[in-house]
Amino acid sequence: MANFAPTSSPLSGSTRTAVLSTIQTASSELIQRYMAYLNYTPQSSEEEVPASPTPVNRKSKRQRLAQAPKNTETLKITSRTTVKEVEHRLTLPSLWPIPKESTAIVLDLSGQSAPLNAEGKPLTVDAWLRQEDQDSWKTCTTGNRSKEGIPVPLLGGTLCRRVLQKCNGIVACSELDPALLEGYERWEMDLEKCQSLFEAQEIQRQLEPSSAKAVVAKQGSCPKPGCPGSATMVKFTLFSGQNIDLEGMECFVGKRCTQVFHPTTGLKQKNCSAQPHNHPPFPALKPNAEAKEAAAQCFLAAGGVTAKPSSVDTGPTTLALLGQPLSGKFPAFRDKRKLRDFVQSQRLEEAPLGLEWLGIINAAEEDGRLPANEHDSNSLEAFRLIWDGFFRAVESTTRHSLQFKVFHKNGNLCAIICDAEAAQAQALGEYFMKINRPTVSGIEEALPERLLLYAFKSCLFHFNQ
Repeated sequence: MANFAPTSSPLSGSTRTAVLSTIQTASSELIQRYMAYLNYTPQSSEEEVPASPTPVNRKSKRQRLAQAPKNTETLKITSRTTVKEVEHRLTLPSLWPIPKESTAIVLDLSGQSAPLNAEGKPLTVDAWLRQEDQDSWKTCTTGNRSKEGIPVPLLGGTLCRRVLQKCNGIVACSELDPALLEGYERWEMDLEKCQSLFEAQEIQRQLEPSSAKAVVAKQGSCPKPGCPGSATMVKFTLFSGQNIDLEGMECFVGKRCTQVFHPTTGLKQKNCSAQPHNHPPFPALKPNAEAKEAAAQCFLAAGGVTAKPSSVDTGPTTLALLGQPLSGKFPAFRDKRKLRDFVQSQRLEEAPLGLEWLGIINAAEEDGRLPANEHDSNSLEAFRLIWDGFFRAVESTTRHSLQFKVFHKNGNLCAIICDAEAAQAQALGEYFMKINRPTVSGIEEALPERLLLYAFKSCLFHFNQ
């Protein structure tokens, strides 16, 4: 073995002090033994110094990267990232295409306002992207530790935050036929290659409820003594808290399946490590910002806290706003559970304590803290105009006036059901005073409130409140 001097490395102050203290207290014999261990032989200045085992001409990785030949066809994004193409976009797609060349996408959302999160704060750009994207991503960010950010030359040296994302892939049935996805690569949103999967899923949906066993199960009654119910189709699950009976499992064991699910469904998640994606795109099952905003408008138009999911989806106010049902314009709300959850979340925002007595007291206290110009402006004068305008509009449209059975001989209208609003009822009583003819109706009342007893009813829901 050749003798050489070990290469030196910088030492910290505390380490250097400890080494010098050890050398000063050590004996000469111990030092000689340590020198022999290192195979170190003192050499005079006249002798030729042997070559270091580390090649002198070998450069560090940073030096090699700095002196690497420049590719004039690439554009620099960061100090270590280059691309061949740059694409500009003004809107967020629901599914991002996978280009075959390294591409930087410059997204300009300056003309749009970011949607708000549950706390009422604007979403970050990366959270906004994930909300609009129908794929599922596992995200790794630098968080708040990177205060300065990374300069991006493509954006004029603007400091940016780096976010790394990995596709979570799909959750597939354990009996999925691998031939349906074999060799599939999702380039530029090419859906022709996964058409066989879509067709197989459609066939499976048609065969399941029409099979002989499914028909017999639906028509038969429950075999448990005393159970009056009938069998229904439910989603199959492999989890059972009881002993599993293997009888009848020939229906699905060894059979090929076509079901694939979004990775946010179920307990298992699979990562898509392929580049590009090797799984088919998902349908629009996740409501984006536009869908949520439209649903919120339909919720308020349908009555706010009293609105039902069905009225939010297909109610007349929704048809007037969107021109079609909510689920027709935004397929994500075809999932009835998503629609119910959204309506429930809106109700909690409007009335955190519900619609019972505690909720009414809380709403009254909140109204009392508002400025005077924002208080409930239901006044007697306002409802006078409303009732007069309503009855005139009916008469001008139908060429017939609304006639009450109690006030007119030929009237068919028994009563009007209104909310439990005092000003509304008082204004209606004044209208009854105008149309009441004691010689015809036989009712002689001098107070509008007394006439309400003949043709006014309060909504039972509001009355209970």
